[in-house]
Amino acid sequence: MVRKSTRLVVTIAGMSCASAWGTTPTAWSLWEPSAHGESTPVVEPPADGGWTISFEPAVWYAGMGGTLRMPGGGPMDVDELGLDEPEPRAFGQIHLRKDRWRVSVGGFAGSRDGIVTADRDDSFAGIAFAAGDRLESSIDLASFEVLGAYQLFGDRAFARRFVGNRVVTQLEVLGGARFSWLDVEFRAEENSGTLLGRARKEHIYGEPFAGLRWTLEAYNQFTVDLQATVGGMLLGDDASIFSLEVLAGGTWRPMHNVGIKAGYRFLLHSFEDGEGSSKFEFDTYSAGLYGGVSVRF
Repeated sequence: MVRKSTRLVVTIAGMSCASAWGTTPTAWSLWEPSAHGESTPVVEPPADGGWTISFEPAVWYAGMGGTLRMPGGGPMDVDELGLDEPEPRAFGQIHLRKDRWRVSVGGFAGSRDGIVTADRDDSFAGIAFAAGDRLESSIDLASFEVLGAYQLFGDRAFARRFVGNRVVTQLEVLGGARFSWLDVEFRAEENSGTLLGRARKEHIYGEPFAGLRWTLEAYNQFTVDLQATVGGMLLGDDASIFSLEVLAGGTWRPMHNVGIKAGYRFLLHSFEDGEGSSKFEFDTYSAGLYGGVSVRF
């Protein structure tokens, strides 16, 4: 009975402190006794409801798989061209939030070069080569996106307690536009250094996309998030793009405005352009771990 009365007094005191902050007494303003009997805030005081900005630069260490087809020839696996080794890619986002709304811009950029020795007589991109010839390939891929998101549920005023900490779960629906720049080059040389041929394809693709983002935040310090988006568009009679992206990660905030991020990202793309002997097709996926920081204002 004494313990219940103590908790009631502490709760009323917390509500009084909330009034001092000039806010409505909600789950934000509850205070909880520590193991030593001292009253400490479960979470930090609420923000003033204005815009918040967060900057999240990261490095994505990803390997590549799939098939590539250049005009004038048939498809070839990217591992046969030496393009499947993991490499670091710049990856980041900027978020602007207010109430249930969020606007974000972001993207990534990466480049991969491959050099292999042909193990058979064959041709690629309309260039014939023999076993022992030198094959050089490069792929540059960059993407920029802008999106808007709306929080369907997850009001902090209804936060629940879980193993002694406050937990908030949120679900956002999001949609936007993504623009991808792709530059592919292939060349073949004899052992003597004589150039057998060179081919290059550069293209910019645009697509709308939509998806969902779910987050789970504990004690205003640890966050787990899962995001999935699907996009695509027909770009005329003989060109199209399709994409699927899945991100699963988490953030630890040792300070309120600074966090450390880590997770896993999977990105699938299908690029097509042209038809017949002039057709270009790149069905690819990239997957790997990422790490970075999150700074919010």
